[in-house]
Amino acid sequence: SEATLSVRRNASAVMERLPSCILEAVDDIKQRVANNGIDGLSTGFKKMDTVFGGLQKTRLYYVAARPSQGKSTLLMNMAANQKVPILFVTAESSKKELSKRLISYKGRIDNKHINNGTFTSRDSENLTKACDGLIEKNDFIIYDEANVPLNRLIAICHDAKKYYNVQAIFIDYIQIIRYHNDRLPRHEQAAEVSKALKQLARDLDLPVVCASQLRRDAEGKKPQLADMSDSTQLERDADIVMAIYNIPNEETKQLTVGEHTYVCVLKNRDGELGDIRFDGDMSYYYFQESSDRN
Repeated sequence: SEATLSVRRNASAVMERLPSCILEAVDDIKQRVANNGIDGLSTGFKKMDTVFGGLQKTRLYYVAARPSQGKSTLLMNMAANQKVPILFVTAESSKKELSKRLISYKGRIDNKHINNGTFTSRDSENLTKACDGLIEKNDFIIYDEANVPLNRLIAICHDAKKYYNVQAIFIDYIQIIRYHNDRLPRHEQAAEVSKALKQLARDLDLPVVCASQLRRDAEGKKPQLADMSDSTQLERDADIVMAIYNIPNEETKQLTVGEHTYVCVLKNRDGELGDIRFDGDMSYYYFQESSDRN
């Protein structure tokens, strides 16, 4: 029928004989061996790379947490650690806010000093150094649109691949991407967005790393895969799910991001699960892996 012919003409997938697929797989294995187990782009965090082999092509990664628990910061850190062209879609914060956070991160300048304009002489020196380094990152592409519609997001990502040859896409964050049919229940909208992001990673042959909310009842406890907010489809689509777990201080009972923090790998399609201890300071918007493995 005409409908069948149309589907065939528009199909992006191709049929290949097994031998060519085997040779392609062997090339990937050789690359991983040569890169000490890292098959994709480094996250900039050695233990994290060891657990899931870096950010690999065609894969969808979720960085999940409750609000104000560090998911946007970790996502930004991974993006800033890249040495290849990347697209950062900031659907929550403006490009100016993101730029200030990058300056704080790279210059180790307290974000309160940036927001209040109360600079020390050391801050001024660090500002100059940070900006000199960041201005050279011409391959860090930012797209800033609040509550970006899914269809436009997909088009922007395709354009970024075509015109800037981006090798990874970072999105902050999935729950505020707008689906065109807002009459659907929220969980169905989130499911459609997640499926589209998974397809995007396959179509563009690159990793898509997206921040995501955890459910409200995950507050204050170690996160589980079932705590992904809005839709179980996110669990199914993801190749890797990382969730940030901040343990309250035993003495003060306060929860401080980066003080007693773990990144829990809750899903890893081809490898191990586990918890990675992190240190950090949200005054400077940075995370670093702790030397303490416990």
